[in-house]
Amino acid sequence: MALQVGQQALWKAQLIRNSEVRLGQGAHQPLKEVGLMPGLLAIGAITSIGFGAILVFAVDWQWDGADRPLVGLIMMGVGMLALVAATSMYGEASRSDRMS
Repeated sequence: MALQVGQQALWKAQLIRNSEVRLGQGAHQPLKEVGLMPGLLAIGAITSIGFGAILVFAVDWQWDGADRPLVGLIMMGVGMLALVAATSMYGEASRSDRMS
């Protein structure tokens, strides 16, 4: 069992090193290994922006010890930073695919 897992890992590493997968009729396409991180980060960023906007614009209640609009603005700011980070991560991965 461990030998099979090792062989599969070696095969995948060789595929990534070669950086291309043969498609039908001799066409080649670069192997894209972006991963899930930029997508999950973008989903979290959009969610944070949405919840922050709800706290700032759509809710009229207050709680003791925290300023609701300020918390919403902070959430929106963090969400914007995360969205910029996600798009730059995806942009770097797609740029490296084009260069190789």
